[in-house]
Amino acid sequence: MTTLKQSTPGGQELIPRLSDIAVCGTARAIPGEDLPGAAMSNAELSDLMAVLQARLAQDPEPRHIELSSPTFPEERVGILSRQVLDSELNARDMAIAAGRRVLQGRTDLDSIRIVIVSTVTTDRVVPSMASTLQSELGLSNHIQGLDLCVGCSGFVVALETAARMLGSYPAGSKALVVGSDAMTRVIDASDRGTCTIFGDGAGAVLLGRLPSGSQDPSWRVRSTETFTMGSRGEAIEIRPTPETPGPVWRFTAREGKPDLFLDEFNRDRVLMQGRAVYKDMVNLVPERVQAHLEAQGLAPEDVDCWLFHQANMRMLEAIAKRLHIPPGAMRCNIERYGNTTSGSVPILLDQQLEAGLDQARRLLMVGFGTGYSLGIVLLERPED
Repeated sequence: MTTLKQSTPGGQELIPRLSDIAVCGTARAIPGEDLPGAAMSNAELSDLMAVLQARLAQDPEPRHIELSSPTFPEERVGILSRQVLDSELNARDMAIAAGRRVLQGRTDLDSIRIVIVSTVTTDRVVPSMASTLQSELGLSNHIQGLDLCVGCSGFVVALETAARMLGSYPAGSKALVVGSDAMTRVIDASDRGTCTIFGDGAGAVLLGRLPSGSQDPSWRVRSTETFTMGSRGEAIEIRPTPETPGPVWRFTAREGKPDLFLDEFNRDRVLMQGRAVYKDMVNLVPERVQAHLEAQGLAPEDVDCWLFHQANMRMLEAIAKRLHIPPGAMRCNIERYGNTTSGSVPILLDQQLEAGLDQARRLLMVGFGTGYSLGIVLLERPED
């Protein structure tokens, strides 16, 4: 078990333990369900790409795009639909909605000492999204607030960061951790390789530090670990593309229906070496997860519920096969929401806890992708 010794100004020694950090609540904010937006089916995406092709053909420099058939996203990545945020909203609005839901009805907001937001689609450089949440949610001014720009593993990294930071605060202190991304704001609607995969969404988790020896039955953080392989970072990029002529077309939602808009101000696009990423992650993720479990004296069969970043269903199936994860133990929602980047794992976690995991004792969250980065958080419930 990881421990970290520190001393308070008065000389009292603190011995924070990850096992004292517990999940106090979860929530999600999904466009079209909890916020203005829409679910965009594969057929609707295919139709919109055909409309876009017709518009591009009328440009002074006509451009041909590779269209998506109504069955292409399901066959290639296991996605049936994705959620698209309303044109008037952004990732910050989803983060606020998720944060508000997880705190709804609580009377201990003064105990929240940390706010961490994972996002790669913030609509401004400063102030941070975390500071916006502190203000919008009515939290104390005496908190630590920061944003993390890590990408697909960002929420899991943020969860580890918050858990370790809470160790230096008194028992009863809490941390709000949010993952929120509006990927439709950076996706090129003419790029079949990315526009079929990504969607919008946010999720939030409230962590709390329990008194040492507490008998609270909540899910506890047993272990965490993160990795970064920066030498492969350029395999997945979000950046301006001056080398590509013309402005970028995006997907959006208006009055509850998917639509297109011409983004004349932002030239960001998601650039992804899809085949290389698939091959790398199918090898890297099982290797790292196996090593992490072995360090905890566990094997894959000791984990009851697996929550992976919802990147690509075919990739997840390959990873599950290598780890020998039994049928039903790996939970997924990619078919309905697509890849929501920072929102992926917390949305899935909230859904699973809401559905009930009565017989489960250990739950493993794994984020992976952009960076290359990988994060692991193992949750465990105390034995009766």
